Amino acid sequence: MNTGPSLYNPRDTKPEQLDALLTGRTVLLDEILDNLREQAQGATRQHWLLRGQRGMGKTHLAGVIHYRVKQDASLGRTYLPLWLGEADTYEVYSSATLLKTIGDRFAEETTDLVLRERLNAVEGVGDDEGYFHEMVELLSTEADQRERVLLVLMENLDALLGSFGPKERKEQTRQLRSVLLHNPRFLFISTTPTYYLDNPLDDPKEPLYAHLKERDLDHLTEPETKQLLLKLAQVYPREGAEDFLDGKDGRLRLRVIHRLTGGLPRSLVMAFTAIREATGIGSLVQELRALLDAQTAYFEARLSQLPARERAIVTTLALAPTNLTMKEIATRSHLPERTLSTLVSRLEKEGHVRAVSKTGGKGSVYELSEGLFRLWYQYRKGRSVLEPLVEFLAYWYRVDELEGVVAALRQGTQANSSTHAAELALLQAEEALRRASSEEGQQERERIWTECQLAVQSEQAEIFVEQWARRLAAQLIKESLLLKETLQTGHGRESILKTIRDSPLSQEEIRPILLPQLLKAILDIFITKALREPKELEALSTIFSVILNQYGGETNPTPQMAAIRLAFSMLLANINPQRALDEIDLVLASVPKLQSLKPLILMARGQVLHSQHRTNEAILNLDEAITLIQAPSKQNPTEILVLHSMKTLTGLYDQQNQQDLAKRIREQLVARFDTWHQEPFRVSVAMNKAILAFGYGGVQAIPALKNWLDRYSSVDDPRYRGIQDGVRLLLALMSAAQDLSTAQEGITAWVESAATKRPIQLDLFFRLATSLFISFGPKPMKEWLSSLSSAQLPEETRLLISWHMMAADLLLADEDGPLAQQVQARLPPELRPNVEDLVRQVRKARAGLTQKA
Repeated sequence: MNTGPSLYNPRDTKPEQLDALLTGRTVLLDEILDNLREQAQGATRQHWLLRGQRGMGKTHLAGVIHYRVKQDASLGRTYLPLWLGEADTYEVYSSATLLKTIGDRFAEETTDLVLRERLNAVEGVGDDEGYFHEMVELLSTEADQRERVLLVLMENLDALLGSFGPKERKEQTRQLRSVLLHNPRFLFISTTPTYYLDNPLDDPKEPLYAHLKERDLDHLTEPETKQLLLKLAQVYPREGAEDFLDGKDGRLRLRVIHRLTGGLPRSLVMAFTAIREATGIGSLVQELRALLDAQTAYFEARLSQLPARERAIVTTLALAPTNLTMKEIATRSHLPERTLSTLVSRLEKEGHVRAVSKTGGKGSVYELSEGLFRLWYQYRKGRSVLEPLVEFLAYWYRVDELEGVVAALRQGTQANSSTHAAELALLQAEEALRRASSEEGQQERERIWTECQLAVQSEQAEIFVEQWARRLAAQLIKESLLLKETLQTGHGRESILKTIRDSPLSQEEIRPILLPQLLKAILDIFITKALREPKELEALSTIFSVILNQYGGETNPTPQMAAIRLAFSMLLANINPQRALDEIDLVLASVPKLQSLKPLILMARGQVLHSQHRTNEAILNLDEAITLIQAPSKQNPTEILVLHSMKTLTGLYDQQNQQDLAKRIREQLVARFDTWHQEPFRVSVAMNKAILAFGYGGVQAIPALKNWLDRYSSVDDPRYRGIQDGVRLLLALMSAAQDLSTAQEGITAWVESAATKRPIQLDLFFRLATSLFISFGPKPMKEWLSSLSSAQLPEETRLLISWHMMAADLLLADEDGPLAQQVQARLPPELRPNVEDLVRQVRKARAGLTQKA
C-alpha cells in the first residue's frame, strides 16, 4: 500500500516528489533561482524573507530550492545549500550560536570530519563577540576554500529574533546584519509564519531595515487547488483517487474542497488523504498530533513573551468556538472592558489577533491571526477532537457515508485491540457523524453545497456569455474591416446595426449583462491582434459608436462600462485625440458615482494630453492620479498603466527641470517595480528598470537582462516575442557605457532584424529615440533610420522615421545656421512640436554631459 503525503514535514518526502508537487509557487521559485544566478556574478548578497501562515508551503518551497540548487550544475558550483530545520532555530540564542548551527549543517552536508573538529575547537560562550567573530572567520575560510557561497535556508526568522535576550537583541541583530551586509560567503533565504517582524524590518532605526527582499505566499486559487489535487493523485496513486474531480459534479466538488480548505496547501493535503481513503484517517490523526507536538516550543515561547492580560485575551480567543467581539472577550476572560481596547490594539499591531469585521467600537469581531494556534492550544488543554479534520469529514461526506466510516473504524479498533491511534481516529469520525447528523450540521452542509452550486452555475453562465460575446465581436470586426471603405456611409453603419439587432443584445432584460461583455470582447480582439492601422481603428470607432448610440445612453454607468469606455478612448487617441478626451471626460463626469475609478480616469487623461504635448495639463492629471493611488497591486492589470504613467510623469518633470519631483516619482516607480514579480510581467518590469538605469547613467541591469535572454531567447511563446527583441535592444543600449562600438553593432543588427522580421517592435525603438540620440549622437541615428526606410513598413511607421530623420538633420546642423533654417522650413505644422521637443531635450542633455566631462 502506498503511504500518503506528509502533512507537516516535507523533509520526510523525497526531493523529486516535493518538486513534482510544487503548485502555485513556480513564479516565485523562478524569481528566486534567477536572482541566485544573477548574484553568482556579484560581490554583494540580496537576502530573502518568505512570509506566510503555517501550512502555506514555506518549508516545501525551501526544500525545492535546496533540491534545485543541488541539481543545477551552474548553481551547484556557486552555492552550497544548507537547509536548517525548524527545531534548529529553537536551539539558537545568539548570532554566534546560529553560525555554530550553520557550521554543524555545513559539516554534515560535506561529511567533513576536519571541519567538525575545527568547529568543536572554537572556544567561547555563545554571547561573546569574540566567539561570533571566530565562527564567521572559520565558516568564511571554509567556504572560500571550496569557492562556494553558503546558501542558508532557515525557518522561523521571527523565532530566531525572539530568542535573542531583550537586552542583547539589538547587538545580536547588528552582528547578524554584519554577516548579511558585508560577508559575500553567506546568502540567507528565511521564512516566517507571522507578521511580528514589521518593526525590525520596516523601522529605519532597526539594524535589519531594508536588508531582506520580502515575498508573501498566498492561498492557492481554485485552478491551483485542482492542480495540487491531481498531482497528489499521481504521486500517491490509489484507485479512484483522481475520479472525484471528474464527471458532471467535478466542478462542484472542486469548489466545495476549495471552500472547506481555503486554498491552504496543508489543508488540501489533509482533504486529499481523507478523500483517498476515509477509513484510513488514523494516519491523518497521527500526522496532526505530530504537527501540534512540533509547534509546542514555538507557541509556548510566543505565549511566554506576552504580558499576563494580553496572554489571557489570546487564550480566550483560542478556547472560544467562534470569533469574539470585545464585549464577549471581556465576559469570557473577566478582564475589565474599559482596558480591552488598548490591549487588543496592541495585540493587533503585533500580529497576534486581527479584526475580521470592523463595525466600530464593541461590535468589531476579532480572531487569532494564526489559526493553528487555536488548534494547538485546545489540544494542549486536553481536547482530543481535531477540529479541521472533523469539519472536513462532516461537511464533505453524507451522513450515510460517515456511518459506514464509523462502522469500519469500530471494527478495525476491535481487531487491533484498541490502540490509542485507532481510538483517536474513531473519535474524530464519531464527532464528524454527530455534527453532520445534527440539525445545525445538516443546515451548514446544505448551505455550503448550495452556495458552491450557485457559484458554479453563475460561472458557467458567464463562460457562455463570454463565448457568445467573442463570436459576435469577431463577426462585427470582420464585417467592419470588409466595409471600412463605406463605414462612414449609412449603408456601412446599417449593416453593423442589423447584425447587432439580430443578436440577443436586442433583448432588454439581458442587455445589461451582454453589452459590457460584447464591448470588452471587441477591445480584446483589437488589442491581442495588434490592430493599430488608422483604418482598423476607424472600424473600431464605428463599431463602438453604433453600439453606444443604440444601447449605451446610460445615466448610471457601471464601473465595468466606464473602464471599457476608457480603454476604447485610449485606442482612439491614436487617430482622434480630441474625441478620446471627450470620451474620457464623459466618464470623468460620472466620477461621484465611480470614485474608485478616478485614478484610472486621470491616468488615461494624462496620457492623451501628453500625446498632444499639453505638458502642464498632463502633469496635473498624472500627478493627481498617482497621489490617489496607495499600495501597489500586482494582482490588478491596471497596475501596468500605473507604472507607465509614473514613467511618463518622471520624464515630464525632467523636461521642466523639476528634478526633485522627478526623483520622488522615480523612487516610487522603482519601489512599485520591485513588488511586481509575475511572469511574464516581471520580465517587462526588468526592462523598464533597465531603461530607468540607462537614462540615469547606470548599467546594473546588464547581468539580469543577459540571464533572462539566455533563458528565454529560444522560447517560441507569443508572450515573450516582443520582450525578446526589447531585451536585445536594451542590452545594446546598456553596453554603450562599456563599449560604444559594440553597442552600435548590436543596435544596428537589432534595427535590421526588426525592420525585416518584426516591424511592430520598432515602436520600442522610437520610444527610446531620445536616449539613443543622447547616447550615440545624430549621425548613427540617421544611419539607422536610413536603413529602416528601405523596409516594407506601415505608413505611420514611415511617418515616425521621417520626423526622426528631420530631428537628426537639425541636430547635425548649426543651431541657428542656414541648414537648420531649411530643415525647420520643411517641417509640417503637425510635426513641428514633436521634432522641436526631441531636439530641445537632446541638446540640453548633451550639453549637460559635456559640462560634466
